[in-house]
Amino acid sequence: MNWAEVAQDAGRMKEIFGPAKVDQPQLMEIKRCIEVGLLCMQSDRHKRPTMADVILMLSGEKEIPIPE
Repeated sequence: MNWAEVAQDAGRMKEIFGPAKVDQPQLMEIKRCIEVGLLCMQSDRHKRPTMADVILMLSGEKEIPIPE
């Protein structure tokens, strides 16, 4: 498990990237990037998103599923 998974599982995203470091819109972008990155790291390649899906998720046009 890497630091991003630990931070997400423990709900520590705000602690790591808190308001003293970034503002709320930036925090949401960071969270979105980490969540998409975690999806891309799944060991089963069939569970990983396509690049088209990655672009849509990063732009906010597609909902980000929870990685298994």
